[in-house]
Amino acid sequence: MKKTIYQVSQETMMLCPALRPEGGTKVVEMESTLLVDLEPKQIMEAGCLDGGSTLEGRAGAIRWRFRYKQRTPILVRERDALLLFPTHGEAKWENHWINPRLVAAQEPSERRGTSRLRFVNGAVHEVPVSSQTMEHQLYRAHSILSSLFADRPPVT
Repeated sequence: MKKTIYQVSQETMMLCPALRPEGGTKVVEMESTLLVDLEPKQIMEAGCLDGGSTLEGRAGAIRWRFRYKQRTPILVRERDALLLFPTHGEAKWENHWINPRLVAAQEPSERRGTSRLRFVNGAVHEVPVSSQTMEHQLYRAHSILSSLFADRPPVT
């Protein structure tokens, strides 16, 4: 299904580059996969604005508080503790945005420089980033969520 608008949500497992000449994003959700005409950064920006700040403002706050310099996880919307983390710098074409709360397991793939993610719905996706980087990003994302929302019950 092709869409021209999209709002990132708790059901969003991953935002991937669509890998087609006209660009866009492949949005992997719990129950479906969508093709969206917007670029991943545009979707992230819209989600952040819906949450009350810009993407750069959200990134700056996390960088300041946690001292991260690269591949900064983004708290898209504070009200529902929605956070996504990048696999690469946001300017890189292969960058994926991943919702750490929906990742059940991570393991190396047979293909070098690729990780295999198993999501809570049983779906398995290969992501073009090393297993070590993926593990590091998952750790950072969960650390941020734990630090910011330790007193809040988990979102279901």
